[in-house]
Parts: sequence; structure tokens; C-alpha cells
Amino acid sequence: MNAAHWHLVLNHIPLIGIGFVILLMIIALIRKSSELITLSLIFTIIVALWAIPAYLTGEPAEEIVKDIPGISENMIHEHEEMAEKAFIFIEVVGGIALIGLIGGRFNRKLGNALAVVTLIGL
Repeated sequence: MNAAHWHLVLNHIPLIGIGFVILLMIIALIRKSSELITLSLIFTIIVALWAIPAYLTGEPAEEIVKDIPGISENMIHEHEEMAEKAFIFIEVVGGIALIGLIGGRFNRKLGNALAVVTLIGL
């Protein structure tokens, strides 16, 4: 497998993971289940961590696909710009989830509030 393959494989897990986390977080907040909220925050952190290798394999993948007919430099640049924004966004949301996970151990209201912020951020 080359870098483009790895990028495609790694790239889809955060995309699917976000949908899963949103659904789980909504269920957790509706049920007011601290266990499910904790699980949702953990999965948010996992998605944010998984996004790191997905993002880092983008540049090597670009080197492979840039010479393929039908792939324009403009398309790659647009993809790269959107990916950078999405990466920063999910890392910030992952950081909020981490703070919520840790803070929730000491103050349940803080953890729940940051779980809501995490959901809004997703």
C-alpha cells in the first residue's frame, strides 16, 4: 500500500466516527447517563487522535496523485485547505472532550456542560 491508499483508509474512520459520536452523545445526554457521556467523550478523543495520521498522510498522498490525469492542482489545494480547517476543528473538539472527561471526574456539571459543548462542536 502506498501513501494514497493509507490516506484513504485512515481518512474515513474520523468521518464515520464523528457521526457515531454525535448519535451516542445525543443518546447519552437525553438519557442523562454519565457512563454514556464518558464513553462519548472517549470516542471523541479517539476520533481526534485518529485524525492525526489521516492528516499527516495527506501530503505524501498528494505527491502520488498530483500527476494523475484529471487531478488538478486547484482540486488538491482546495481539498488541502478544507482538510486543514477540519483537522484543526476536530483537534479543538477533541481537546474540549479531554478537558470534559478529566473535569467530569471532579465536577459532574462541568463534564456534562463540556459534553454539550463537544456535541455542538461536532
